[in-house]
Amino acid sequence: MPLELQSLEPRLALAVADTIAPTVKSIAAPSAKTYAAGSTLSFKATFSEAIIATGVPTLPITIGDTVRQATWDGKGSGGKSLVFTTRIQSGDLAPSGVSVAGPIGLSGATIRDKAGNALIPAATGAFPKAKVDAVGPSVTAFGAATVTPKLVSVPVTFSEPVTIKGKPSIPFTLAGVSKQLVYKSGSGKNVLTFTYKPAKGEAPTAANVNVPTQSIGLNGGAITDKVRNAAASLAMPTDVQLSATSIPENQPSGTVVSTLSAVDSDGSRDSHTFSLVSGAGSTDNASFQIVGNQLRTTGPFDFETKASYALRVRTTDAGGLFTEKAITITVTNVDDVVVQFVRVGDAGNAADTSPAGYGAVGYEYRIGTYEVTIGQYTKFLNAVAKTDTYGLYNTSMGTDLNIAGISRSGSPGSYTYAVMNNGGDSSNRPITYVSWFDVTRFANWMHNGQPMGSQNASTTEDGAYTLNGATEGTAPAKNAVARFYIPTENEQYKAAYYKGGSTNAGYWDYATKSDSTPGNTIGSGANQANYNNGVYTVTQSASYSSSQNYLTNVGAFTNSASYYGTFDQSGNVYEWSDLDGTAGSSRGLRGGYWYSFAFNLSSSDRITTAPSNEDSRIGFRLASPV
Repeated sequence: MPLELQSLEPRLALAVADTIAPTVKSIAAPSAKTYAAGSTLSFKATFSEAIIATGVPTLPITIGDTVRQATWDGKGSGGKSLVFTTRIQSGDLAPSGVSVAGPIGLSGATIRDKAGNALIPAATGAFPKAKVDAVGPSVTAFGAATVTPKLVSVPVTFSEPVTIKGKPSIPFTLAGVSKQLVYKSGSGKNVLTFTYKPAKGEAPTAANVNVPTQSIGLNGGAITDKVRNAAASLAMPTDVQLSATSIPENQPSGTVVSTLSAVDSDGSRDSHTFSLVSGAGSTDNASFQIVGNQLRTTGPFDFETKASYALRVRTTDAGGLFTEKAITITVTNVDDVVVQFVRVGDAGNAADTSPAGYGAVGYEYRIGTYEVTIGQYTKFLNAVAKTDTYGLYNTSMGTDLNIAGISRSGSPGSYTYAVMNNGGDSSNRPITYVSWFDVTRFANWMHNGQPMGSQNASTTEDGAYTLNGATEGTAPAKNAVARFYIPTENEQYKAAYYKGGSTNAGYWDYATKSDSTPGNTIGSGANQANYNNGVYTVTQSASYSSSQNYLTNVGAFTNSASYYGTFDQSGNVYEWSDLDGTAGSSRGLRGGYWYSFAFNLSSSDRITTAPSNEDSRIGFRLASPV
């Protein structure tokens, strides 16, 4: 008989991997009742399987207009449910119940099943029977006094029915003598009655009874609603106070003028809102806005145009009681930077022929009479560089004694700047150590009305040029709306060297209306400039000293202007130009400086350099459209 072969291979058990993520099956509602301030709402989340929780997961709950995070109570990990709780805060109100606002929040916490699958956190639930009322009752109206020879009575209306404990009262005067109207009736309703019974000899009349304060004193008692929230508002606000009533001119739109507060005998238990309203003294309401409790501007103010503004403010308490006040906001004068300009005419003039190609401008424009000064740049720094986000101040402005003129003190966030006395008052000498980016920020500040504040789009980062924080790299072209800007090389060249009077007048070699080498004597002599012709202008000596100032005041050579009336376009400091006005990685310099030789002052000399360059030789003047 053949031997039957039997398989000796054992059966292999197949392992089944768990890849199914747990889910939220349900959220159980809190108990059906009305919850007051300090009460706890509890939400039980049940999952599709047992889970393990770590960290502090949260469950977002909508309570009226607020979303609050209920947090896990720390119990139940390893089971199929977790409890999330949140405490009701004063002011919460949800008469239609509460609801789940979204998925369970993890934010560093974890909820996983035993196989390590992460929870799908989606959760929903609406609980209309779990109502919230953490808002105390408020007085909505103090009624007029009813006066008879035997009784004085005043009704007071609340926002909801109230319960009275003790003897609250309302102060009043009878024939000028202080008295109290004492709570008489109305507990359980929303209208209470306060009365005073005249003593012997007293004769109340409509003429001698006065209720001036419209406020209820508790006198150790209490006024609560049915869930025992204490009354929030028991008095009418009596005044609006401002932290300040003036603002410096030239501040950007949205500047905070003042913080508003209400005078109210309820104190901190009551809440107040503020608004601008029409009425006596509201002429200039449109120039302001109220955000929360802050009075803010809706645009910059100019002292020279308008020095005071009239507005009317209302404060309203939680019960709707309000008071109004007419307010005057004054604008204080700020010492503005005033840049003088000359008009450059002869539009459509021919370009120079030697050197060829420069000076043709097909439109009229304005250009600064003088280079921008140390004093003007100091005002700019004090306006926008308390933090100096973009390095508008170069420390060499205060330490390089050949050009020094501005000192800085304080720390970031509170920097202040001052003109130095460096061999005399430095304020009217040209500023140096300014990059092209520094100059465009100065132009933006001028364009935006010289606001005081941090460096942002409304002060230094936009307007004439859009900079977006750049301090190096490609120099952007000016914006079409620019009111102040760095002149193009053609604008700079024409203002300096063109002979003027026609469109084919020709060009001088020097910006002193001369083809002859200038002298360098300060004063009223013709064809003079600040440069080195063998001796330095300021010292009239050939010897150089690192501790000596070599800058002259702008316009110091009073009879050496260009045809159009600009000063110092030859000598003193090199000046930035925008070359042809298109964006690029370099920018131009012309005019020479105090150490230069005569050639550097002439129309033949030009330099291009990176717009981030800051140097003791480099300053600027602005141009402006006509």
